Amino acid sequence: MTHMKRARFERNIVVLLFVLVLVIFSLAERDSKKLNKLYSNVVESGTKIFNKGAVASSPDN
Repeated sequence: MTHMKRARFERNIVVLLFVLVLVIFSLAERDSKKLNKLYSNVVESGTKIFNKGAVASSPDN
């Protein structure tokens, strides 16, 4: 490979890797938001169930 072809090839590889990293991070951020929403719903549901159990077993009832 000549010097110019090698430089162009390396630049293309760098651009490809940069785009790949951007795509992967955007997908990871989207999935992270989904998991965070799911986790917050689970915690909220668990808190409601715990509070119902605590009220039902309180000595005042």
